[in-house]
Amino acid sequence: MELRRGPERGTRVQELSEAAGLDQSSTCCLVTRLDRKGLTARVSCEHDRRGVYCTLTPEGLKRGQQGEVRCREELSGLLNVAAFDDRWASMVARLRYTAADVTP
Repeated sequence: MELRRGPERGTRVQELSEAAGLDQSSTCCLVTRLDRKGLTARVSCEHDRRGVYCTLTPEGLKRGQQGEVRCREELSGLLNVAAFDDRWASMVARLRYTAADVTP
């Protein structure tokens, strides 16, 4: 999702690490696996040759969109069940209220 919403030129691997809460080594391994599957591509930074941007390929963009739709569907189903449990109903209502304000 971070790559889909990031700048068109791509997102620096360091920024992906921070957004995902992973260390830079783990993020590099993850990006390498995505590269091998043809879902991302790495682009050198024009201003800093040490910097690398990561961008989605067309297939990566398509798969990312599909994944987000599925995630939303699954989460919605779980929240529907939790909404009928007195222990969770108020939290579900707050989550849905907050999500309504930020949904694109």
